[in-house]
Amino acid sequence: MSHSNKERNLQLSPFILFFAALGVVLLIFPLYSEATLESNLVANSQSKDSMVDKKSLPFTDLEFPSVVKKSSTEKSEDLSVSELEKLASAGQPDAMFKLGKKYYDGNKLPKDYKKAIQWFEKSAKKGNSDAMYYLGIMHFNGEGARQSYGKARRWFEKSAKSGNVSAMPILGAMYYNGVGIRRNYGKAREWLEKPALEGDDNAMVMLGTIHMLGQGVPVDYEKAKQWFEKAVEKGNDNAMTCLGAMYYGGIGVLVDYEKAKQFFEKAAEKGNKEAMLNLATMHLEGKGVPVDYDKAREWFEKAEGIKSNTEEQ
Repeated sequence: MSHSNKERNLQLSPFILFFAALGVVLLIFPLYSEATLESNLVANSQSKDSMVDKKSLPFTDLEFPSVVKKSSTEKSEDLSVSELEKLASAGQPDAMFKLGKKYYDGNKLPKDYKKAIQWFEKSAKKGNSDAMYYLGIMHFNGEGARQSYGKARRWFEKSAKSGNVSAMPILGAMYYNGVGIRRNYGKAREWLEKPALEGDDNAMVMLGTIHMLGQGVPVDYEKAKQWFEKAVEKGNDNAMTCLGAMYYGGIGVLVDYEKAKQFFEKAAEKGNKEAMLNLATMHLEGKGVPVDYDKAREWFEKAEGIKSNTEEQ
């Protein structure tokens, strides 16, 4: 499904757009220097049972919890490069990780992925879960090493099993999409629950999706709605779009076009492309609002001006 043609947009139903919104199972990746991870996961998804093309999923710039937990980095946060090098050479795992991170980011040191990997590996061998996390990212993206989804998954899994909450939703998405491992919705749900309970709104939306579509669990619209509502409380625009579509289609709730419109408008204010397309469809079809072709065209045009994170940058 492509949103590049306005005539095709006119034919899209909000129900189809709802399933596009449900594609936010991939929205768990930090969108900065590690952003390649996100687009690679979409492009390499082995999904065959989705109703929409993965390339049209509604990625947006989301706030994401710090990749590195304060507890593992605060000891070396204020140290100079030379001090870090001394501690790292002496075998201090946090210093090894921090030094690797500086090489990874090019922060006060030239960017050097090979040196970053070397220090991350040394730190990971001593049990540093953040180093394991970054090794997962680097193997996924092919940074400093040949790209390997299998190795990436194994590092994310080691990190997650060591208690790194940041690795858990990524691991959940890999199991969900069958990337680097055979697809397993049960494992996906297992790794998503802890971060969701700890407040990760993207994990909440993924769990809502799983219950919405009955993937590895019985279809449960009420649980899906509850997870979407929790994510909405945290300002997640994809959850707003999903809830709006539930009210629009009467999926597990009574049809309520006014509520649907309110959720779509809130999501659209945050730049959510699918919400804009849904609002355009409502104005086009006169559902909950008077038929207004000008407003429909306006929303379609706004949506066309937004690039998904999976589109060419």
